[in-house]
Amino acid sequence: MSGGGSCQLSVESPAALSNPVESCIVVRGSEILTIDRQCRARWFQAGWQLGLSGLSLLWIAAAGCGPAVPPPVVTGEPPATAAPIRLLVVDDPELAEAIGRQWNAHDERRLAVEQMASSDLPQAVRLNADAVIYPSGLLGELAESRRIVPFPAEALDGPQLARGDIFPLQLQVEGRWGGQLLAVPLGSPQFCLVYRRDLARSAGGRPPATWGQYHELAVRLAKEHAEAGDGSFHAVAEPLAAGWAGQVLLARAAPYARHRSQYSTLFNFNTMDPLIAGPPFVRALEELVAASRLAPPECLEWTPAEVFEAVRSGRAAMGLAWPSPAATGLQPADSAPGAASDQPVESAADSSGQLAFAELPGSDQVYSLGQQRWEQRREDEPGRIPLLAIAGRLGSVTAQSRRPAAAADALAWITGRDWSPLIAPASR
Repeated sequence: MSGGGSCQLSVESPAALSNPVESCIVVRGSEILTIDRQCRARWFQAGWQLGLSGLSLLWIAAAGCGPAVPPPVVTGEPPATAAPIRLLVVDDPELAEAIGRQWNAHDERRLAVEQMASSDLPQAVRLNADAVIYPSGLLGELAESRRIVPFPAEALDGPQLARGDIFPLQLQVEGRWGGQLLAVPLGSPQFCLVYRRDLARSAGGRPPATWGQYHELAVRLAKEHAEAGDGSFHAVAEPLAAGWAGQVLLARAAPYARHRSQYSTLFNFNTMDPLIAGPPFVRALEELVAASRLAPPECLEWTPAEVFEAVRSGRAAMGLAWPSPAATGLQPADSAPGAASDQPVESAADSSGQLAFAELPGSDQVYSLGQQRWEQRREDEPGRIPLLAIAGRLGSVTAQSRRPAAAADALAWITGRDWSPLIAPASR
């Protein structure tokens, strides 16, 4: 994406991003991990496989990360005698290129970066690498086939990773399988509500707080522009391409399904009966279908990057996406690595200064499985439940690694505070 000028981006309701964790759930393969508001974790085995294309789901309230500093030169094994560390990157050529570039510029040790498509992963019984970086949804497949091993505690607790700077649940839950920590995260984007202030003034300049308000605003905007004869404009845009429509449904259903006093979300805690046909998901699906009638027909083929472009260009007033530097061309106003700034993000993506971001809408109602009825959320209870781990990257040491300690150390640097601001933005 290219163009001239600058784009002013802002995040509405920033205080909500620092709310304490209310609850979360991770579903992978035949295991469920639940965490309550006191951060007590429990794993459960089940005799089923989740039929959502290996999707890893994580619903949490987000915390924050600290700023980074310029990367140091790594010293360790003699570079002239040590064999190169073999790193395999799955489904992300841009990330692979960025890792190789930064490593060669800042580290004396040798690193051999290779690439693989996830479609080739089932045939790869053994990974010819010391470490692997992959989409977070592949964790279960790699763990069940025993192609990755628990992450070494020495590297996990070392200064390179700076684990205190990582979202606690992202580190402790997203990379965990079967009670063992198998991976460290490079990042985990989540859906945001991206909207244009100039096209949403009828909402008083404030983003919708609930999905009901979101639909009411969309209907109002569609009517206003229809009366003006603007046939190219659409009120909303949502990514409904293959692999993304299900993510949107889960993001919409999260605030309806996550009750403060129950573990059960996708499956019944006691019987393991599926709950996907229950009232929270039915309501979310009906609302998704209603919104799709106000969106461009092309949304059925769109990913979050294409939704972002539709909102940026003014073809849609608001949409569900996130600002990926690699996919959208967004770059921080201060290009120094790790520089902290309270200023809006600037970019060549747009010159109107009208682009803004907010949390996804939530709900003031939640469904109680025990009472079999809808209930009002308490005033002190957050109504927004973000959906995480839908497009992130994880790094693991392989079972075939000839040098697991060196591989873990390399992943710690790549995912740590010093290098991740230089590497992670390249990922799509």
